[in-house]
Amino acid sequence: MRSFKIDVQHCSNCGGRMKLRALVMTTASIERYLRWLGERVDPPVLAPARDPPYFKSQMIRRRLGEPAQAELFDAH
Repeated sequence: MRSFKIDVQHCSNCGGRMKLRALVMTTASIERYLRWLGERVDPPVLAPARDPPYFKSQMIRRRLGEPAQAELFDAH
C-alpha cells in the first residue's frame, strides 16, 4: 500500500485476491514487455538546455535596478 498507493493484494474491480504473476528485472525482459504493450523502448530525447533566467532586454534590467554584472551573462 505504501509503495503503489493501491492495495496490491485485492482487486479493485471484484475484490478478489490478486496473485503475483511475474517479477520483471532484466533489461531484455522489460524491453520485450514494453514492445508487447506497444510502448516505446528507447528513452525520450532530452530538450536542449535553456538560457539563464535573466531578462533579455538590457533596458528592462536597468529599469528594475539589476546590477551591471548581469550584462556579463549576455555574451553568448
